[in-house]
Amino acid sequence: MATAAKLGNPVGFQEWQVFTVNSSGIPTGVAGTSPANNTTSSARRNRFGITATFNSNDPDFVPFRGGDKILGNISFGGADLTSITVEAEGVDDDFDAIMTGANVDVTTNSEWVISGLNANNENQPTVGFIMTQKFQSRAAATNGQTQYRSVIVMASRVRIKPATMGYRGVNARQYVITPTKSSRLLHGVLLSSTQNFTDLEADHFYMTTHNPIALTSYVSDGTEVTFVAGYRPLSTVITLGANRNLFAREATAQALSSIVTTTGVATMAAAGSAGNLNVLVYETNFVAI
Repeated sequence: MATAAKLGNPVGFQEWQVFTVNSSGIPTGVAGTSPANNTTSSARRNRFGITATFNSNDPDFVPFRGGDKILGNISFGGADLTSITVEAEGVDDDFDAIMTGANVDVTTNSEWVISGLNANNENQPTVGFIMTQKFQSRAAATNGQTQYRSVIVMASRVRIKPATMGYRGVNARQYVITPTKSSRLLHGVLLSSTQNFTDLEADHFYMTTHNPIALTSYVSDGTEVTFVAGYRPLSTVITLGANRNLFAREATAQALSSIVTTTGVATMAAAGSAGNLNVLVYETNFVAI
């Protein structure tokens, strides 16, 4: 299989997905910080986003002066990502609740939905994001091919601003995402010298893939060796370090035993110990199973 392109043109805003993490920063689908054994959960997808603005601090510049002129300059710090503002033209109450910590109430009246932005919550859940756009390759081997480039945020908190209502207008709302640095890759494995990020931390990073990606987490119960991905995967290749089905158990990369593209059934090489967290990141066209 060819490596995804390093050279190309990103365009648009295809979709974004939110996921929760456990206390170690490893993705748990949307099952929260402590999912029960034998729980399978996938990141939640949203296609209402229309823009994502990445805001960063400028480095601090210090000039050296003398003789009525600037002798030179030095800069301190990098351009840290301070916030991401996503504008969306649609509402998904379940998507929002993952970030606010509130419930979507269909119990008070089973024919109605009661929801809110939970503004009093000063301890919002820590969540991560996969924000994906199309990417047209300019690499020699794949020039002109459409691939996909995703911004990965592994840890953040979110405030949602209510939409403005307007006469005959689309009512957009804003999500203000405040990232913090994480030491994890999307499947939970620790950053290393392979990426060579300073201090082995990042507030965001990029993944370029041949197709869109999805994430499913499974908590082992000590006996089960299979779980089902959230969508149909596109590839059955499971070769460790060279596949489109990236898998890790307890933040250690492993190869699956198999994965089925029609049913989404992923078979692990062995059952994990009860409570082990398994994470699968895979290419998909988001066809339901």
